[in-house]
Amino acid sequence: MPEIIDEPVSRFPSVSEDPMGYPGRRPASSYVTNGDSVHAMELVSNTDGIHAQVLTGDGTYELSAFLETNEATPLDGRYPVLAYGSNVNPGTLREKLANTGELVVPVMYVSLPNYDVVWSDGPGIRGNFIAFLHDGQEVTGTHMQAAITWLTFAQVQRMKETEKDYVARQGELVIGTDFPMPMYLYAGTTRIYVEGGKPVALAGVNATDRHLEQATNRQMLEKILGRQAILQAIRERYANFPNDDASPEAYIAFVRSLRKQSGTSGSPRNELKVLVRDQIIRLGLSREISTGTQLPEIADASAMVTYEQIRTGAIPPLQSSGAHDIASARHAAGKETLAQEGKE
Repeated sequence: MPEIIDEPVSRFPSVSEDPMGYPGRRPASSYVTNGDSVHAMELVSNTDGIHAQVLTGDGTYELSAFLETNEATPLDGRYPVLAYGSNVNPGTLREKLANTGELVVPVMYVSLPNYDVVWSDGPGIRGNFIAFLHDGQEVTGTHMQAAITWLTFAQVQRMKETEKDYVARQGELVIGTDFPMPMYLYAGTTRIYVEGGKPVALAGVNATDRHLEQATNRQMLEKILGRQAILQAIRERYANFPNDDASPEAYIAFVRSLRKQSGTSGSPRNELKVLVRDQIIRLGLSREISTGTQLPEIADASAMVTYEQIRTGAIPPLQSSGAHDIASARHAAGKETLAQEGKE
């Protein structure tokens, strides 16, 4: 059973608050957040659907009762969306969903076999690298921690707006051992960073039997800023980039300084992002991403199905094989092997 969590969301800074810390600190177990607090959640049954308990300092509540008490949308009216990067971070969820009319989100941890989370091919408009789901041969045998975020219709619409480097797709997973269901994910659309032809995994995402090198976001920035060709290209384009400081902190500070400037061809931060990623391609440090490309694309939230439709069979689940299958996932709430303290 997970330890009781009654923590303020402020203890889980969002990525915009702390770009260097991407993907952000995560609670040790499945949880529910209401935008202010984080409470542990435990799956208690999965043979006929999803039943969970919320553990708080005031007692233990059925998830349905907790949602009702908080005047939140019930699970039946929510959509299962897979999260594996910063969207597992409570602070980032609060920030992204601030204007959707509801901040409550149940977040159920799952373990994905033969998947890992790897770094994108360069830093984005906040100055940090971002996470992409990866299922290449290098990760056979790896079990990575991901999460199902149960989002309302308005939350799904907002989430899609924030995922500029991703496309929404539909797959299937299995909760526990007996409850297969459709779910949705944001698959990367650009390239992934490689060294020696192999991707680099996120050190901030828990995994067992990981075969890839892993690195923090700081270490990834150190890798690229340590490349003379990349640093020279930045300084040739931006005369005000520090000549005596090529640290990750200096890079992120410079990105922030570009925020209010107007560019010649769009956002100045986006121009820097493109410049750096072009240099990474020239140096042979990236490759095309293929994970998720075989899954059907979801145009908007109206094409998705709710938990009620899944539970009642109103919408048949996808077949657990072939092009639509993403993974067989086991619920990992409270499993110390996938939520070890110190790996957040």
